[in-house]
Amino acid sequence: MLILSSAYQIFEEDLLDKEEQYRQSYHSFGLSGMILSWLKRGMKEPPVQMAEILVHTTYYDAFYKWADSVKFFE
Repeated sequence: MLILSSAYQIFEEDLLDKEEQYRQSYHSFGLSGMILSWLKRGMKEPPVQMAEILVHTTYYDAFYKWADSVKFFE
């Protein structure tokens, strides 16, 4: 599978430190998992909606969890 083989290439780069390799692997496999789930469900959601779900899942939730932990909005 192209997505997974691309994700494995991350570990071939000696320039990346271990933490960065794991971070990139996490995002690569998370993205491929979302795409595979979307395909299994018959691609009922349009691609634009899937992009919105990806952005929301990746950035929105992370920001608000961080903001809550540092009491950003208080």
